[in-house]
Amino acid sequence: MTEPDPRFSLYGAAGLVDGELLEADRTWRWLAYIQRDFEAVIDLGRIIPIRQLGLVCMQQVFHGVYLPPEVEFSVSADNSAFVPAGVARPDVPPEVEGPFATSMLAFVPDGVMGRYVRVRAVNRGTIPAGLLGAGGKAWLMVDEILVNP
Repeated sequence: MTEPDPRFSLYGAAGLVDGELLEADRTWRWLAYIQRDFEAVIDLGRIIPIRQLGLVCMQQVFHGVYLPPEVEFSVSADNSAFVPAGVARPDVPPEVEGPFATSMLAFVPDGVMGRYVRVRAVNRGTIPAGLLGAGGKAWLMVDEILVNP
């Protein structure tokens, strides 16, 4: 897993798969990345059919926290040969101030099986012109990795 900012790493990787969906006002429990992408691999314990994958993210523009423009998912049976399984994009524009948490979901093609799921969420890096905080460092905040939610 990409190491989060130390100010936002209370539960570490365990918080990504604990089944608890955090509220947007509990920012201290989220994993946060400033100008860095998030990447993690989870082990499902056995090979299973995968129909949908997701990542819970937060947007709170007043504090420079924006949803990732893209979340990429891939799966593997052996934790080495990963195949693309889907891409999720936000259904909320970056101008919506929040705070709110949302599940960014990708539907997976029929017949996909896997034991390992890799998730990569793209950070905006620098906040684009026209958005609150333009030119500043963008935060990416993530909570839960979802498999067949």
